[in-house]
Amino acid sequence: MDAEMVGIGVQVRDRQTRGVKVSLLIGNSPAELCEEIDVHDRLLKIDGKDIHLLGAAIVQGYLACEPGAKKNLTLNRGRGEVYNVELVGAKYIRNFSRDVYADDHQDL
Repeated sequence: MDAEMVGIGVQVRDRQTRGVKVSLLIGNSPAELCEEIDVHDRLLKIDGKDIHLLGAAIVQGYLACEPGAKKNLTLNRGRGEVYNVELVGAKYIRNFSRDVYADDHQDL
């Protein structure tokens, strides 16, 4: 099953005092295709705005964008590895078989 989507293809989840982490990379999205972001990475900034203390619902709103809009993300991949990724929003066909989910049994 496929569905038409718009945006960068990242979904996040709250983890109490540890901020917001990537919980899903939507299959065939800019985020999944860039092959730089991993589920469980902690989102620190969006377009230079510090968001690490905000809730997932608010952060998800900051991630929303139209085709062609750039989103600059600063993420942390544990052990202090901080990296930046620039994604461009797109209209794409979601490929559910390529979705990358966080393992619900691991600590997000």
